[in-house]
Amino acid sequence: MTDDNQIQINDDQPAKIIAKAPEDGEFPELKILTYKEMYNLVGKFLQKAILIKGAKLQIVKGLGNRISTPKTPYIVLELVDENKLSTSETHYTDKYKIL
Repeated sequence: MTDDNQIQINDDQPAKIIAKAPEDGEFPELKILTYKEMYNLVGKFLQKAILIKGAKLQIVKGLGNRISTPKTPYIVLELVDENKLSTSETHYTDKYKIL
């Protein structure tokens, strides 16, 4: 049986998928990004991904109070919430110190 893309499909045998896992040394070392680096990466991606005819998409990194918005088209990137993953807290009761 042949489909529209001219790929031979054999209904008698199951398909074989071959995948090779990379070796441990093939991956680069992971890098921790700062917020500034993340904003820059996302901004560059959005400018390339969203094409607007006759205009350049502006990426604004947050808007402060009493700051006017730029000319359209633009996208505002703003950090909404920042929580610590874990904190060390100490609570005291009558008999115990809880860390």
